[in-house]
Amino acid sequence: ASWPEIAKEQALVMKQKPARLIFIGDSITEGWDEDVWKTRIASAGAHNFGIGGDGPQHVLWRIEHGLLEGASPE
Repeated sequence: ASWPEIAKEQALVMKQKPARLIFIGDSITEGWDEDVWKTRIASAGAHNFGIGGDGPQHVLWRIEHGLLEGASPE
């Protein structure tokens, strides 16, 4: 999927299922070990909004254009 499609999908996920914890970043965030993520982090009510190749400007754009709309993480 393209970057715009991923960003739109992530914003939709946030609106449909608010999270207690939100991780936003680049490929380091996106690429967390799947087993660790599922068993230890996602189960705590977390979302992983990493997109490979993102720079600070991309993360800021996603935040400013609705990624966190409706969010109230701890």
